[in-house]
Amino acid sequence: MSRQIPDNVVASIREHSHEQHGMDCLKLSEIGRRNTRTAVRSVYWVPAEDERGPTFRCSRCLVGEDRYYVDLGAPAPTRGVLPLIRRHFAEAHSLSELPLTEISFEGNAVPGRKAVWLPMTEAHGAGIVCKLCPEGRSRIFLTDPPHSDARRHRYLRLQYPELLRGSQHREPRELADYLDAWDRGLVAIGATTDAVRNALEREREIEPSKEPSLLELALGRLMLDGVAAGKNISTLIRGLRKLAWDNPNALAILLGRTVPQLAEYESTQSAEDFMASTATVLQISVPRDIRVSERTLWRIWGGVKGSGAAGAGGS
Repeated sequence: MSRQIPDNVVASIREHSHEQHGMDCLKLSEIGRRNTRTAVRSVYWVPAEDERGPTFRCSRCLVGEDRYYVDLGAPAPTRGVLPLIRRHFAEAHSLSELPLTEISFEGNAVPGRKAVWLPMTEAHGAGIVCKLCPEGRSRIFLTDPPHSDARRHRYLRLQYPELLRGSQHREPRELADYLDAWDRGLVAIGATTDAVRNALEREREIEPSKEPSLLELALGRLMLDGVAAGKNISTLIRGLRKLAWDNPNALAILLGRTVPQLAEYESTQSAEDFMASTATVLQISVPRDIRVSERTLWRIWGGVKGSGAAGAGGS
């Protein structure tokens, strides 16, 4: 798989670095793909996980306000949204393959087009104004808004000041999680930190599969090692769940120590490099993928306790 960074990703990251951090031209060496060693040093980008497109995280930004969608404000229909536009015209207007030239956007703003492009903004998802739909129903949003984007969070704080009442006690990461959970309709205004965590855990729950993931194998090995050392499994699981939320980087390092081909490198790498190496081998994003729930940990434990082994990453 190519590791080349798409031009639009580089441009978006450099624009952010210039506007937010006063950097004239961020070096390519400071940009890494998720799960690469350079990723944790400055900025890492994540390929599109849905139609909203790729994202990136900036380590120079405040914790919880460090995620950005590359396609926010895109001047033309994006790779992820164009198929959705064409599907609308196929299903609603029997046009099997709408040409891009029939969509009005920056650089193609000619009257008489069948649709006008509406880029994703901090306020709403991407969509179109369909010129063939009846007036009053022609404004169609085709994606969700950019949940968890730092600019979305700023918008929510300005538009819904009631969200922040009683939130002075929240740590930056807790506040970001609270805004994200409320934005997704998972919690009510003023939800407690525990309620927010439980809601996000349910949404991010690792789905059971026939073959356990490398992350699950590593978590299983970590629990087996803990029990072998005399720890109570219930206490261990509660501790792992708390660590996953309070200090996911520390949990990533613990998981790396369970992987034979990684453990020997811990003494020669910085903590950041070792964590990045762990993320690469386990094919995960820290902290998102590592925030597992107690339910998931109990399921993993049920799968490994009889085997006596959980060889993450191979030998």
